[in-house]
Amino acid sequence: MKRLLFWLGFLLCLGVPAGLVIRQENLRRGSVVVYLRLAPEGVTVYGEGASLSYDLNLRPLDPNWPKQGFLTPDMDTRRVINAWAPGPQGLRYHLVDSQVRLDAETLPVPPGKGEAFRQARYAKFDLGLDGKLRVRGLTDMTLNQL
Repeated sequence: MKRLLFWLGFLLCLGVPAGLVIRQENLRRGSVVVYLRLAPEGVTVYGEGASLSYDLNLRPLDPNWPKQGFLTPDMDTRRVINAWAPGPQGLRYHLVDSQVRLDAETLPVPPGKGEAFRQARYAKFDLGLDGKLRVRGLTDMTLNQL
């Protein structure tokens, strides 16, 4: 019986990390790296986290936009999103108080990086096939990782 429990524990120790790696790889398969411009003073650092506010909330919205759906992004050659419009696929969004909200609006802050994060100009994301953004980090004006 002890042998069986040993081998079950051993397989569990190997299986759980392998399963997590496979899940992350499946999430990233087919995704594209995109950059979204942050609003001025768009990073608010609090404790061990940061709240992100994007440039897209500074532009006036068409009142006929649906309350939730997808934004079809228009990107430049650097994959920076410069414009968007409601469409059948793209970034998943919802409107709250006439502001566009995306699923990815918080980011953990490593110790000592708070001031560097406040200087960020773009947020770097993986845009999955399902339209969900997964935060990869923050970048400066030249898209160098902070």
